[in-house]
Amino acid sequence: MKNRETQMKEAFFSARKAILASLLFAFTTPLFAKGPGTSTANFLKMGVGGRGVAMGEAQTAAVNDVMALYWNPAALGILRQNEVGFMHNSYLQGIGQDVLYYAHPSQNAGTFGAGVSLLRVGEITGYDTSGAKTQELTASDMLVSLGWGKTWENMVLLPGLNTGLNVKFLQKKLGDDSASCVMGDVGFLYEVQEENFLSGLRTGIAMQNLGGGLNFLEEKSNLPVLTKVGFAYPFFGETFTLAADLVSPSDNDLYGNFGLDYRLWDILAFRVGYKGQHDTDNGLTYGVSFGNERFHLDYAFVPFGDLGDSHRVSVGLRFGNTYRKTQVQAQLRQAYEKAEARYAQGYLVESFIQASQIIDVAPWHRPSRNLLRRIQQDFKELEDVARKEQLQVQIDDHFSRGEQHFQLDELIPARRE
Repeated sequence: MKNRETQMKEAFFSARKAILASLLFAFTTPLFAKGPGTSTANFLKMGVGGRGVAMGEAQTAAVNDVMALYWNPAALGILRQNEVGFMHNSYLQGIGQDVLYYAHPSQNAGTFGAGVSLLRVGEITGYDTSGAKTQELTASDMLVSLGWGKTWENMVLLPGLNTGLNVKFLQKKLGDDSASCVMGDVGFLYEVQEENFLSGLRTGIAMQNLGGGLNFLEEKSNLPVLTKVGFAYPFFGETFTLAADLVSPSDNDLYGNFGLDYRLWDILAFRVGYKGQHDTDNGLTYGVSFGNERFHLDYAFVPFGDLGDSHRVSVGLRFGNTYRKTQVQAQLRQAYEKAEARYAQGYLVESFIQASQIIDVAPWHRPSRNLLRRIQQDFKELEDVARKEQLQVQIDDHFSRGEQHFQLDELIPARRE
């Protein structure tokens, strides 16, 4: 068995990798800071997806579906099957938002994503320079996103690191006037691979809305640049997922988001969160989800006090040939969990056979290889113990015979024994 010192060393190196992955680009934040109260297009800050919003928007490391196109493009790299997602947001004062995203994993080039988000505002009364009413105006924002994410399995320093990029086109309309601009996102995501108590810890960083600004009605405003560092940790067999984000906006103060996801029977989930920046509400968010790995329906509720409430409903569907690959991965995970459970119960032979069978069909499965090494080390220790016990039996036997010769005054045979 591994001693405690070895386990602590492995945990230390795992934590160091996770922190390195988060801070690798965090020091670039000051390059994009513009100062408080200087940005426009706050539509870009409106979270998407029932899961993400219900978890207080703490999604930089926790996002696990096609909504990664908004939260962190690096997480697109973890998707293993085609996925389409839709969300409707019934916002305040008759404002509505609709989002449609699509992600397509490739064989070796990573996952590509595309999506559109449309915000519609009810009619607005127009006024001329003298303050007289003119006509009713319509207003809308549209955001088109193209994204890419990839997992780098063979990276030496951080194997399994995910990177991602987004290119986004924003168009704003107010009556007959319009403006547009192009911006980008960059993201990183890393999950601890070592088998210790930090296993499954995910850490990520995302920088969003990097661009020159928006010219609207002869006035230029900066975009709301966001730099986020996030952590997500599953526990109790992934029944719970705890997530936290630290957000540095270019137009406001630093704040934190927090969320908790609780899964029940693999088809039902309850969520709660807290968003640190809340000018008109208390920051609390709530949600529920129904579905499985292939189809899920998510709902998020965000109260805004006297202004009303926000309701977001989203659906996600995974399909296509790559779905079979995901099923195989799930079967491997279940088989490994059984082997690990037998090992924990002390059934080394059964655990060794089960782990060996996994390696026969999936030689790349790192957890099974690690388990086999642990079992082999245990066998070696048991073999050493058995040899010591066998040697002790021989010594005791010789001593017993020598004692008998000594009692019979047979000194020479006694000395030989």
